[in-house]
Order: sequence, then structure tokens, then C-alpha cells
Amino acid sequence: MGSLEALQMYWTSAATLAVLSAFSLVGLSIVVAFRRTRQTSRRLRLLRAAVLLSVGFWIFVAASLVLCFFLADPVEYGPATAKAVAILSIALALGTASVVSWAIARGVPARARDLPAGGWVADGHPLGALASRLGTDVGLPGVRVRVVDGPPAAVAEPPDTLVVSRGLLAVLTDEELEAVLLHELCHLTESDGPEKAFTAAILRVLPFDPFVHLLDRASHREREFRADELAAKRMGGGAALASALVKLADAGMRARSRRHPLLEDRVARLLA
Repeated sequence: MGSLEALQMYWTSAATLAVLSAFSLVGLSIVVAFRRTRQTSRRLRLLRAAVLLSVGFWIFVAASLVLCFFLADPVEYGPATAKAVAILSIALALGTASVVSWAIARGVPARARDLPAGGWVADGHPLGALASRLGTDVGLPGVRVRVVDGPPAAVAEPPDTLVVSRGLLAVLTDEELEAVLLHELCHLTESDGPEKAFTAAILRVLPFDPFVHLLDRASHREREFRADELAAKRMGGGAALASALVKLADAGMRARSRRHPLLEDRVARLLA
């Protein structure tokens, strides 16, 4: 059997068409459920499921191509080609597993590359005391704070570090600073760092899949909305965080990438 015959027989078989239909139906159901719900936590779960579905689809396609290769007549390819395909398949599988594993591990000690090293806040410093109190309140004791020079910025570094700039401290009131720190702490407690690293690994493995890129941007936006909601809940309202976001925007702090939601959307949700 030739390679084209093997491909045609496989992709037109009832079993293969049933699997492709199942992928389509599950994907459609995820889209419908995502559009219907406004609950951020549920939307994030649906986005995770969509990413895994996309990964599963490409694994199915890769496995199918390998299967078609073995269904075809080996004489058509020759021993050298057969060995090359086998080696390439094994290398791809090991490479994918290694990249994903590295990304998950990298998500734990992550560091904000776009910020300088700065210095650690000493014990007893008011900023350190505030971060420790808030960290204990959200179930993350032992939070550390690093202060850096530069324009307004606040970043969470897994597993237990908050990075704030002197520019941020200069423009916010105490209540607004507390709201911003709570927002960043929520990124830590919700394990957003490892999740981002995992999605980044999938993007490296599947850079040609436009759906994974869309899902990555949607996940970033929903994580920002979730951190806003959790911080507002602990503050008894979203006014302080909304005020802080407006001040930071006026001071020149913009979303770090197009994956972040618009300022107007965040403020509207916080004040709703």
C-alpha cells in the first residue's frame, strides 16, 4: 500500500472521522459555555480545557501520521527514511516532554526580567510588615518584598516575592498600595506563574497553532480579572484598586503586553 493510499484510507475511516467529530463537538461546547458564563474562575477552567484539547488534537494528528507511515509499504520509503522518521518521532516526543517539564519547574522560581534587581526590604520596614500581614491573610506567610528603581510597577514573582518600584510607592496612597499588593498576592496564591509557564511551553511546541495564541491571551486577561476580583473582595470593594489603576495609567504605567485587559474594562468591573 502506498503512502497516499494509507493516508486516504485512514483519514476517511469511520473511526478517524468519529474522533475528529468528537474534537469538534467538545471544542464547540467549550466555546458556548465560555460565552455564556461570566464567572472568571469558570472561564479560566474552560480555557485550560481548550488548551488541553488543542494539545490533544495535535498529538492525535502526529500519532495518526506515524501510524499511516507504518501502514504504508516500507519499500516505498527505504530503511534510511524509516530510521529517520523513527528517530525524529522519538526526539519530538522527548523534546515536548522536556520543554513542558522545564516550563512548569521554571514557573516556580520565576523572576521579572524587565525589572532591575533592586534590594530586599529589611525586617520591620512598614512595606515589609504590610506585605507580611496581607500574605498571612491570603494564606501565604513569609512573603518577601523587593524594591527597585524606575517608573510605577508591581510584579509577583513565584513562589513568594513581590516586586514594587519606588515610582509606585510615590504615587499611591496607603489604601491603594494595599489593594495593588493584594492583587499581586492573588497571582501567587492562584498559581498563575506556573500556569503561564506551561502555556508558554505549549506555544513553543505549537507556535503554528493560532488557537493556542488566542487562548493564551484570553487566559492572561481572565487571570487579571480574577486577581482584581479577589483583591476587591478582600478590600470590601474595588474603589481603591480602581483608583490605583487610574493613577498608574496617568503616571505612565501601561499594560505590559496586549494580553492584558484594557484599563477601562478593569475599572468598570471593579466599580460595577
